Amino acid sequence: MFSTEEKKEVLQEKLKRIGQDGLLAFYEELNEAEKSALLCDIEAIDFPLMERLYQTIGKPLSDSAVGEIEP
Repeated sequence: MFSTEEKKEVLQEKLKRIGQDGLLAFYEELNEAEKSALLCDIEAIDFPLMERLYQTIGKPLSDSAVGEIEP
């Protein structure tokens, strides 16, 4: 089991690799419970999914989405 600081270091490296290290910008201003909650929240983010969703922005919809919508 990682301590809060060990967990922070692991996440900080991961976030730095994907350009999201700003998520920890105000980490030191938080109390211990808030730090732990923030780290848990960050761990729960599916960054690969977020990247795939970002890549689909602006792409045309598939043919299955074309047509009239009926009840």
